[in-house]
Amino acid sequence: MHREVEDHLLLNEAARERRDWKALLDEMDGYRNEQVIFRFCRHFDIGRDEATVILSQVMKWLWLCEYNRQCNPEPISLHIDRPLKIIDEMWHNFILHTQEYARVCDLYFGSFVQHFPANEADYVAHDVLRRSMHPRQFASNQIDRRRPQYEMVYDLLGEYTFRRWYVDYPRVYTPEAIKSLRR
Repeated sequence: MHREVEDHLLLNEAARERRDWKALLDEMDGYRNEQVIFRFCRHFDIGRDEATVILSQVMKWLWLCEYNRQCNPEPISLHIDRPLKIIDEMWHNFILHTQEYARVCDLYFGSFVQHFPANEADYVAHDVLRRSMHPRQFASNQIDRRRPQYEMVYDLLGEYTFRRWYVDYPRVYTPEAIKSLRR
């Protein structure tokens, strides 16, 4: 490895260790982008104020992903599941503003935050598991599998965010509701 690359990696590691993640989260809470919000509102029948809130939730999700990746000795597997579908829609919208998304990722995290959508094998495995269990057992299994994520959201982002993501959003933004909001 070149000495220059080694120095850069050491500097990045030192910066991560010194990073005040709470202050970073507070700083990110102030991020707004009118073009991202405008595009989202053109594709969904959602008002600008609500779209602004959803974008702020995307910023929290990005923060959570990077905190998990950079600070956890054993990062947990984070998933955008059904309750977070509206956040995923805004994230997709944000990613389409490629230069701005890359700039924001670099500014706040020093690297691009990747989006890894579920693939065919993920869907097949999910369906096989669902069909192999009683519906209540399957629901309990899913909660158990997501428990580390739920605890991380609650512990790091607080009860208010947890309730918004896993109580309010699934009630308001069901798959059917999201489909009906599309323009």
